[in-house]
Amino acid sequence: MASSSIRLLAACAVVGLLPFLAAADDSGSRWIDVEFSRDSPVLPVSFSLGPGSTAGVRGTSMAFELHASLLLRNTGTKPLSGLTLRVEAK
Repeated sequence: MASSSIRLLAACAVVGLLPFLAAADDSGSRWIDVEFSRDSPVLPVSFSLGPGSTAGVRGTSMAFELHASLLLRNTGTKPLSGLTLRVEAK
């Protein structure tokens, strides 16, 4: 019983601190990353987060508002007719 209370308290503390850590990081380091597999036909040329990107808590979830720009280069021999990007949280 005590260990479940400690886990709940730790989870609440982490969820409560995440928005402050994400929003307060003005050191220039990115808190989001873009990765592609080695055999991907596209490579990132540039990636930037706009000044209006925010993070906040909504109930038991995190809400992110991202203002991002991603420029990709086709490195394959065929023209691309479509591209799907997957967002994954870790």
